[in-house]
Amino acid sequence: MLAVARQRLATEGLLSRTHLHVGELHSLPPGPPFDGAQMLGVLHHVPETERLGLLREVTRRLKPGAPLVVGCRVGMDPALWDVELRRWRTHGIPQEELEHRRQGLRTMRFIESDAALFELFAQTGLMTPRPIFVSLQFKVFLVRWEPGAAG
Repeated sequence: MLAVARQRLATEGLLSRTHLHVGELHSLPPGPPFDGAQMLGVLHHVPETERLGLLREVTRRLKPGAPLVVGCRVGMDPALWDVELRRWRTHGIPQEELEHRRQGLRTMRFIESDAALFELFAQTGLMTPRPIFVSLQFKVFLVRWEPGAAG
């Protein structure tokens, strides 16, 4: 993933002004706040008790008004899991890999609902969630960090 990111940044002419950091967010060295961030496919792997802290750590590193793109699995509908697995099967994923993915779905810590996700956003000052992509149970929202707005 890091090599892909590095190549895409180079292709877009952005690599010279980008710092790629390998590690957990809390290990990122202090520095000026960021203009924006994205967090895709992370929250549903984080224990429920740690999600608020993670979002607070992200917002602590953003400029006021900065955008954050958050994508995660929302909801736990087994019928939608089956649709997702059928879709993967039609794309040629072997049966043993499908079973591996099915087991992976069972271990994820899904966000219960949009309302639950929006409450996490509100508690960290991430305001006005706007959906920008939805595919089955994976949803991506654009939010903005507004200091002092945390409820």
